[in-house]
Amino acid sequence: MPVRRRDGSRWVSTGSTAPTKRHVSIDGTRTACSKPIPADATIVAVTPDWHEHADCYNCANRVWPDHAPRGYMRPANGADFPLRRECPHAPGRGLDPVYCAQCTPASVRAARDPNWSCPNGCTEPHELTRRYPRCTVFPPARPVTDGQRCHPGQCESVERAIGHANPELFFDLADGARICCYHCQEPVCVSCQTAPVQEMVAICDPCAATG
Repeated sequence: MPVRRRDGSRWVSTGSTAPTKRHVSIDGTRTACSKPIPADATIVAVTPDWHEHADCYNCANRVWPDHAPRGYMRPANGADFPLRRECPHAPGRGLDPVYCAQCTPASVRAARDPNWSCPNGCTEPHELTRRYPRCTVFPPARPVTDGQRCHPGQCESVERAIGHANPELFFDLADGARICCYHCQEPVCVSCQTAPVQEMVAICDPCAATG
């Protein structure tokens, strides 16, 4: 594929080329990621080992539900090629070997998982792609009438509620966990995480006054 560079308002050729992605096609007309196949493209016959050649993330994910190769993990991003083998101790699940105690030494798991060894008693590393580890304790939410707020003084953010129920567990939560009440799902102060506010990402008057 020719490499171009920006020259003012125009794109001009640099005279060099870069390798293109290797795609997958179901009908031979368009790639699985919807790109048209040019007439001069090199096409390899359909084989069960497509996964050993293709490196287009979008193509791989679109054909995966019906043509997933046995024994491999589904790619997580465009850098996940060549495809990696799944854990042999859990065949058919597409499990990353790093989450298997038999495949990965504890020292390696500890370097990847801030909760290893787990303070809540897990015997396997937490999956880094999951926001809440499997051992997370979810406290019961107080019943609140739909469309209503908690009683005064009872709001608390998702981050606070989950953190208090799991005092030693590390969480990498989305920003929304700080500004949404765990019980009534309404906005709370982004600073104290307890005072109700009228809109998302707002600060209550007492917090604003103390700066």
